[in-house]
Amino acid sequence: MSLFIKQVSVAIAVLAMGVYLLFNIAVSEPVESGIALTWERPTARQDGRPLAPSEIERTNIRYSIDGGELQWGGNTMEGEAEELMINITGEPGEYLFFASVVTKDGLISGESEPAFVNVPPPDYWPANTVTNLQGTLE
Repeated sequence: MSLFIKQVSVAIAVLAMGVYLLFNIAVSEPVESGIALTWERPTARQDGRPLAPSEIERTNIRYSIDGGELQWGGNTMEGEAEELMINITGEPGEYLFFASVVTKDGLISGESEPAFVNVPPPDYWPANTVTNLQGTLE
């Protein structure tokens, strides 16, 4: 193989790797988003007995990104709370949030059905909508 062909092959390989690296950098660029979560706390235990709001010690929130492993993140709401604002500084993707309740007697409920929130890449956001568009007949 001639020196010219080897240099071209190396240049193509390096270019291909450069494009791959640029693609990975664009995909993994961190985003900052605020996500508001709300829920309804349980009003009964699994055996049907009523559960007073005062019996709830905390609500734990866990999440995963794009169906990956569940992460804790330290998101706990004490007592009777039914909402939480989470600031996401991480990767874009589909976030799945799950909630469980811990009662004051130390028992943990099963996890809720997931709440899905799509966090787009930071450069995804288009301009705001045009406002005050008017038309007149002349």
